[in-house]
Amino acid sequence: MGWADEGRNIAASLAGLTEKDEGKIRQLGMSAIALIYEVEKEPQRQKNALTMISRAIRITYPRTKIKCDTYPQFEDPNGKAAEGKWRHLIFKYLQLNPETYDVVGGEQRAEFKAFQKATKTKVKPEIKPELTFKGLAEMSINLSAESQAMAEKAIQQTGLSLSELIQKSLEVYCKSITKKAEKEGAAIEGISTADLLNDRKYRTYPGRAEELTKRAVRGIKIYNSEIATEADQRWAITQSAISELTKCRTEKIREMMKTLNDDIASHHAGYPELLPKEGATKNYSNSGKERRISEEINLTELVPDGIF
Repeated sequence: MGWADEGRNIAASLAGLTEKDEGKIRQLGMSAIALIYEVEKEPQRQKNALTMISRAIRITYPRTKIKCDTYPQFEDPNGKAAEGKWRHLIFKYLQLNPETYDVVGGEQRAEFKAFQKATKTKVKPEIKPELTFKGLAEMSINLSAESQAMAEKAIQQTGLSLSELIQKSLEVYCKSITKKAEKEGAAIEGISTADLLNDRKYRTYPGRAEELTKRAVRGIKIYNSEIATEADQRWAITQSAISELTKCRTEKIREMMKTLNDDIASHHAGYPELLPKEGATKNYSNSGKERRISEEINLTELVPDGIF
């Protein structure tokens, strides 16, 4: 089937369609253009195919000098008065891409540019009112006096509008929350002890101090039972000992040690030299040692990860 036959088929499909059916008419035109680009790969052949389709359609729906009522039309800005400027709506959508007309050039390109300019709908940009702190309150977004003061200061220093400041603040906050969620979703037990101790990206990792405290307790227990051979070589599991091994905040260590009290007490019970003196509120068994616990116990070697 040739392109003229395609045009005749389109003309037959247009029978009975009115201006209310412009959506169907548009679809017929767009489908024809898509078929042309699918079959013909060269711009000149694409232009020739469209010409044959258009001629076949014009046999049934010719140009008219005045608008007729027998089929839906539009006024073609490129139409010559002698031929008639009123054309069937289908021709409004039987248009090749601008790139094709640029290659073909000549009269067809000039006509397309004129048609494009005349039929282009100009949309006025919507002018939105500038967002204000009062506007925020009207949207039930109530800032404290301190927060508003900080925002006003930031606007003054950066030159941003309130809308821009909110947008950038949201971006920063959302990135922070997302990263935190990703961290919390990862199994901290699988992160190596070396990374938890030394990699800066894990400094604020949720549960880091608690996890390192557990590993330090385990490391001291391993050292006492498997490496130390003399009583004075063993170390009591204390807050200060764990702090030196992990460099974590003491309050975090203290809280975690409370959950490990039974385990720690059981370990100390196996080595009398590690038990606190009778009546003492703290364990000073490590006091007076000439060496530091960090010089004796290599936590990354004894407890390489949290899987145990």
